[in-house]
Amino acid sequence: MTNLICFTQDVPGERNWINHQFPSYQNLETKSSGQWDKINNSSEQNFILEIPYCDPVDLDFINQLPAKKIKTIYRRDIDPQRLFYDQNWTNAEQLLINNNIKFSNGDLQKPVDAYMAFTFSRCGTTFAESILRKKYQRFLPHYGLDLHPWDMAKSCHDENLLMCLIYRKDWWQWALSYMIGQENGYYHYNSQIDWDSFSCISLGQEQFDWLDTMVYGIFNFWCNLRLYCPDHHIKLFVFEDVIQHNQEKTKHTKIPYDSTKFISNYKEAKELFESRYLDRWQIMEKNALAHLAKMKVEFTNII
Repeated sequence: MTNLICFTQDVPGERNWINHQFPSYQNLETKSSGQWDKINNSSEQNFILEIPYCDPVDLDFINQLPAKKIKTIYRRDIDPQRLFYDQNWTNAEQLLINNNIKFSNGDLQKPVDAYMAFTFSRCGTTFAESILRKKYQRFLPHYGLDLHPWDMAKSCHDENLLMCLIYRKDWWQWALSYMIGQENGYYHYNSQIDWDSFSCISLGQEQFDWLDTMVYGIFNFWCNLRLYCPDHHIKLFVFEDVIQHNQEKTKHTKIPYDSTKFISNYKEAKELFESRYLDRWQIMEKNALAHLAKMKVEFTNII
């Protein structure tokens, strides 16, 4: 056995439920219990450490422990505004869900007649929407990460709504496209673009840290959104697969430009990104997608 780190919802009854799932473990509760020092003073590896959704996470500390990191979902009928502050989904490798919580993926609903897209931006969102708008009578504006995600989530409680999650698997190309867009504006395939007018930018830790916050925030928001809407049909699209399998359905194409021309320190920026950020983003991606799959989000490349 090994230690368990449980990222919890911090609700009544949850601890007893966790202990029932792992009866051979000793629960040291939260940091405030004063019991966590037992880890350093014992050769045994059968402890549970609880980290509530609202507690700051010392990732350096927990990553040093020989521990499996689990996100526990004991209830879904909690204050929605509180629910959307849960930022520990991407820190957990495994999702443990109370059997009382069910996800239907819309199979109990009428056919959907509208869609709403949640996107990382610069990942084929308008490409996908050019096809979706042919299939659905209604649509809502697409969203990235709002400062008030609860307000954004309220607008998608229509039961006859397909939710579409869209991201780009090539994180380096996404980072370049996003930052070039931030500097020079966001264009699409039919935009009249004066490439000579584009500014050349430099990418460093400050820019990547900002993007890191976005990756962390959006993946966690998606998981919270799924828990908030357990009966909706949610599809997840990956930019690269969507482009490959749906090009014949739309005239919308990728913008043909060479991103290396607009990054003044391209080689140094890529080395920094690959050494400090790529692995972290891929871990967040892997964890979030595993949780979404367990909550019956449909992964597909067909729009």
